[in-house]
Amino acid sequence: MNRHALRRALAAALVAAPAVFAASGADAAPQVLALFSTDRPVALACDGGTCRAEMPTLCLQPGRRVPRPGRGYRLAEGQEVVLVGRGRDGTEMSIPLQNEVTVTAARTHVSIEMSIPRALIDKHGIEEAGVGIRDVVAAVPVADPDDILPQTPDEIAWAAREARQLATAIVDREPDRMPAVRLMTRMANALPAGDADALWATIVADAKRDGVSDAATGFARFNYDLCKFKTANRIVASFRQCLRGLSDDSMEYLNEDLEKALGSGS
Repeated sequence: MNRHALRRALAAALVAAPAVFAASGADAAPQVLALFSTDRPVALACDGGTCRAEMPTLCLQPGRRVPRPGRGYRLAEGQEVVLVGRGRDGTEMSIPLQNEVTVTAARTHVSIEMSIPRALIDKHGIEEAGVGIRDVVAAVPVADPDDILPQTPDEIAWAAREARQLATAIVDREPDRMPAVRLMTRMANALPAGDADALWATIVADAKRDGVSDAATGFARFNYDLCKFKTANRIVASFRQCLRGLSDDSMEYLNEDLEKALGSGS
């Protein structure tokens, strides 16, 4: 089935979907979110006993409320991310993770923070640790006793299957925007860096070897240069904050398309 046929089929499935879009109140459980595949691992920054990275996301349930920063999430049942890096002997390592990962909303529905215990990384003897996502993953809000309208099993199952497939199709039809976001995500998570320009040049060179389009790298480079200007002129608090803000803007653009495809606006 091609992407257009998939989109039509999934949109039609909304008619038969459970009451996914009926809980927008402030005390309702927030939206299920989609995390997208990474072209290359995203660096983890370790502070004390926890290592963290931020990832871009989209909303899979427009009718439910936007998550507040810090709201707890978990990976949907049967879905995983991978902890990657090099062993002490130089061997490349890739370890699937599910319950070991803590997920929290970072900024509304377009970004989450993923946390992994430093002890787990040390246990496997991983150096230069990063996190990767092979396929689109659904992140489900952790149940909270204060949720007057909690997520139901049917809602979660629908969002983690049909809505997640539709989100994949929406992102795939944009050949340049998501690859550019991936570049900005890698850069933002690798900061601070001793030589940011050298790091950026390496990220772009890797992208070109991976077949990322000139349009995508050009879009990302424009945002990189814009953030350099804004940081130098103290228009933004930090280079990282600027890159993350522009990444959020791009995800909002994709989120609008996804909301239209899902047949409901938030």
